[in-house]
Amino acid sequence: MAQIPSHRASLTEDQKLLYDEIVARAAAEHRTDYATVLVAFAQVGNDPQDVEAVRWALFGPWRPTSSHAVWSLVIGLLAVVACPLPFMGVGAIVSGRRALNETRTGIKSGHGMAVAGLALGWFNTIFWLGVAVIAITVFVVNLLR
Repeated sequence: MAQIPSHRASLTEDQKLLYDEIVARAAAEHRTDYATVLVAFAQVGNDPQDVEAVRWALFGPWRPTSSHAVWSLVIGLLAVVACPLPFMGVGAIVSGRRALNETRTGIKSGHGMAVAGLALGWFNTIFWLGVAVIAITVFVVNLLR
């Protein structure tokens, strides 16, 4: 966590709690520069209940998560880990592409989930295509014997 500036001692207990929350949130988002934290704290002023102003100052507006991104990640994980069925990764790929289109504009969040779902979907699809090629090759070789 970031070093606490010396002016923290002059704050009230409510302000110290709010300031600590701001520093923790900034550290979690890897935004530990003092300017960001101090600007966010200054925008809140003396009202320690105004947490939305802090969130807005530090992280911008809240954006809904793309449901396609969530589905892409869930289907991709199921395809690779839980039930590796042939071509189940295609669903993760389709959902992931839709999610990337939704998150490109910045209106919705979930870009990382979409990319992870796409990667898992492609891994599953390529794996099962490889299994199919090997199975067909073995079948043809045994058929020609």
